Amino acid sequence: MRVERIDGGAVNDTWRVTFVDRVAALRRHRRSFPASVALEHATATFARERGISSPLAIPTASGEPFLDMEDGCWTLYEWAEGEPLRRSLLESGGRVPLSSRDAALMGQWLGRLHNVLAGFPLRAPGEPYADALVWSDWMEKRSAKESTERISDLIKRIDEMSDRSAADEDACASLVDRCRWLEEHPDFAPPPPAEPRQLIHGDYNASNLFVCNGRLSSLIDWDEIRVTWPSVEIVSTAATSLRLDPVLTRTFVRAYRVERQLSPGILTQAVLYCSWDWAHTVWIEQMVYEEGDDRLRPLLGSPPFRPIHELWPE
Repeated sequence: MRVERIDGGAVNDTWRVTFVDRVAALRRHRRSFPASVALEHATATFARERGISSPLAIPTASGEPFLDMEDGCWTLYEWAEGEPLRRSLLESGGRVPLSSRDAALMGQWLGRLHNVLAGFPLRAPGEPYADALVWSDWMEKRSAKESTERISDLIKRIDEMSDRSAADEDACASLVDRCRWLEEHPDFAPPPPAEPRQLIHGDYNASNLFVCNGRLSSLIDWDEIRVTWPSVEIVSTAATSLRLDPVLTRTFVRAYRVERQLSPGILTQAVLYCSWDWAHTVWIEQMVYEEGDDRLRPLLGSPPFRPIHELWPE
């Protein structure tokens, strides 16, 4: 009956499709590799069968969960139940719109999710997603010299722009700060957390969590799933969705610990590892200034750059 574009997604294209008897969500996946999309579906199904609510794919006429077409992979999903825990932080100008109750709910369900995904088979030869698992298990080794060269190239690109905006100027200043920090700390390379690696959601934030009557009703957007240390996702969620707010972060971690063991030592290691990883990661800036994807502009950084391990104690 009707097809309407859904705004808000930074990297995926999604439409609300209204049929006579139901509503569904049509998505063009960011990843163009069928094996990666197959892994998304396999993980969501695995989690749902074990108590983590997630909208599943509506099969095609041939029974497949998605279509692999010339312009990408497409899936028609069940409509997610409930309402988003909070709309994207971009809508609030980066302010923390969450309550302590929200933070507790997020911590509780992340603990449950990690318990479930710990059982996902990481060696699955013959499965359509086997190649994607191998890729997600790969870690890029980056040196401070390599990263500063990459960042310097991005700074040069922005400097050469004739129509720079205020956001471009901020992004450039943030990159300059980061480059300087990496040059001053060339030997900063903390080891990863001393815990088993497993599959994680990868984009566990308030806009991907839907709630109904105080409970998780849907977890969406599985396109960032990867094999890594689960404590890294704890730190990432605290930094992105909670903005490291002291009260909310403590509430979030306490609720997580009710569901899953987490030692202070492992959490400290995760903070240091995330600090190193994020200092070297510039995929958002590369997508904007090299690939021309303006949808990611709201996620660009602003000065000053401060590594997360310096912010965490505060």
